[in-house]
Amino acid sequence: TGEETFGGREHWDAAQHPDGRIFVATQRGILIFDGHRWTQVPIGKEKNAYSLAIGEDGSGYVGGSGDFGRLVPSTERAYVYESFLPFVAPDDRSASMVWGTHITGHGIYFQSNIHLYRWDGGHVDVWTASKRFVTSFEVYDRIFIRDETSGLMEVVGEALVPVKGGERFAETRVFMMAPFVDGAVLVGGQQGSKGPLELYRFSEEGFEALPVDRHLADSTLGFTYYTGARVRDGYFAIGTQQNGFFLMNDFGEVYEYHAGEPGLPGDVTSIMRDAQGGLWITHYANGTSYVGAPFSLTRVDTPAPQVLDLVRLDEQLIIATDQGLWSLRDRRDVQRASSAFRPLAGIRDADPVFAMAVSGDRLFYVTSAGLHEARRMEDGSFRSVMLAMDYAEMPRNLIASDVHANRLYAAVEGGLVAIDVC
Repeated sequence: TGEETFGGREHWDAAQHPDGRIFVATQRGILIFDGHRWTQVPIGKEKNAYSLAIGEDGSGYVGGSGDFGRLVPSTERAYVYESFLPFVAPDDRSASMVWGTHITGHGIYFQSNIHLYRWDGGHVDVWTASKRFVTSFEVYDRIFIRDETSGLMEVVGEALVPVKGGERFAETRVFMMAPFVDGAVLVGGQQGSKGPLELYRFSEEGFEALPVDRHLADSTLGFTYYTGARVRDGYFAIGTQQNGFFLMNDFGEVYEYHAGEPGLPGDVTSIMRDAQGGLWITHYANGTSYVGAPFSLTRVDTPAPQVLDLVRLDEQLIIATDQGLWSLRDRRDVQRASSAFRPLAGIRDADPVFAMAVSGDRLFYVTSAGLHEARRMEDGSFRSVMLAMDYAEMPRNLIASDVHANRLYAAVEGGLVAIDVC
């Protein structure tokens, strides 16, 4: 609340110290949460903080209002602010906010709308925007910055150079750059403030536009995307200015959507995943929120109204439904817009399947016609084989024995039946 955080509800950025403490950049400076209470570190004359970064060694750097510098320990768990402005020539100082702070192996970077600064431990280098620097990102120890005239650029040595194909972002906003698959970078963009979500894969070959799941595109149409971050392998969180945030996978498919929940306002300014897997969400006018233990459920629509059982055979998820057997194949295997269940290859019977069991690499299932085995063929498909049944009652549940490789146990109305299969 505002009372807990020294009356300031305007929060912009968050980072976690190696010892677990949470640091938040706010209109009242840096606030530090140790799990029980908040403490405050004023930043510069205006006392405001808009960006921060915490290194693996616990070093802290902050961007403020016309100021930037570092956090210097004054006691074991308290800090004072030390400005780097004395290292900057008066003509290279700016009264604008420092919106980006990034730690790399080749210096600490601070981005305002007018200048990009680099601190190397004793000297500050300065680059000036041709028009206006809007956003900046650190990915794979590389610094990228969007200039409203030149588009997306990168710091290479002592130079700020255009990125191949980056001129498209002179007019397209970039709100996210994050590590992607195979060493590439996922770029999130938007035309204006209400355009559709745009996703790109960026590599040394340039930019490749990625498809966006239709449900995600439709459900977030008209949103203003503001920030984004990778929150675990294959999953990304995207924050909006008024509509909360959502999680998506690396195929642009919506995973979870968080908006209008108690304690979770819609005005998101940054998203940070802590070491415990929780998400810290900062807000423009509502302080900081915490979302614990995300990634609990993924929804995949099923082809049949009734799902009666499910098993995993090797890496394949198979469901028993009132319309036969179906398997889940993701888009790594089938070129579709989203993950989907398909009929189990080779099994054409669409009768209800009441129960299944897996024994080793064998799949058994029960229909009204009896007990079957879905036998895997060399090409990966399956062939249905009817097995002899020497009992009168229809099994409604199957369990494979952990002791006998060819034995199943079936739950029937009269009790438990052992079935030996060959």
